[in-house]
Amino acid sequence: ARVDLDVRGGRNQRDMSLHRLLEFEEGQLSFTQHLEKELSVENILFWGAIHKFKSRYDVLDGSFLSARKTKRCIRDAIRIFDVFVSPVAKLQVNLSADNRQVLSDRIEQLRRIQARKGTTERRRTRQMY
Repeated sequence: ARVDLDVRGGRNQRDMSLHRLLEFEEGQLSFTQHLEKELSVENILFWGAIHKFKSRYDVLDGSFLSARKTKRCIRDAIRIFDVFVSPVAKLQVNLSADNRQVLSDRIEQLRRIQARKGTTERRRTRQMY
């Protein structure tokens, strides 16, 4: 994409990489407008959801997420899959069959974990009363 932007003191950046373009709010807006014209805005929405997910849950120092944060992480991963990857997703992105299958398998594992945790929590609640 060719874009003229004033970013970080630069003047009229031309032919910048997509990765660099998306680092800037103006670049994201410009790319989103382009995708809207091309009827493929789901791609930038998917990128945004993944970017937000990674910034929220990536643990680089080897530490673990709290139980509450793990529950939210699983919920958010399943939501992203349902919105963008699932065969019946309203904003389905174009992925290879292999990648889609890998993601489907991983999400199925997360759904099973989520179901087990929900069952355990319901048992604990019943035992309390």
